[in-house]
Amino acid sequence: MPLFNGTQQGYYEQSQSFVGAGAGNLTVGPVTTAAFATRPTQQVDIVVFINGIEINKNSYSYNGTNPGDTTPDDSYDILFNNTNPNTNVQAADGSPLAGLTVLFLSLIHLTEPTRPY
Repeated sequence: MPLFNGTQQGYYEQSQSFVGAGAGNLTVGPVTTAAFATRPTQQVDIVVFINGIEINKNSYSYNGTNPGDTTPDDSYDILFNNTNPNTNVQAADGSPLAGLTVLFLSLIHLTEPTRPY
C-alpha cells in the first residue's frame, strides 16, 4: 500500500503543473483532487507561475472566482485573460506561451505555526 495518494509534487509541494499550449488556449486545468489533500476553491488560496514567474492575480481567474469573488463554479480551471499579460511568458491574449510550465501552487497548507510563549 502506498504511503500517500497522488503525485510526489502534489503531496510535498501542494502544487500541480501544466504545459502551456500557446495563444488562444486561455484555459488550463482542471486542478485535480489527486494533487491536493485539500483542493483550493478560491483564487485567494492560490498562486500561479509560468516558467517560474509569478503571474498577477488580475491576469487570471480560478474556479470561477476572481479577487473578491467567493462563488466558485466548481470547474477548478485557471482561466487566463489579457489584463496586463507578462509578455515574457504569456501571449497577448494572456495564454501561457506554448511549451512553458504553468505551476499552480496552493497556499492553504502554508500557515504560520502556533508557537507557545
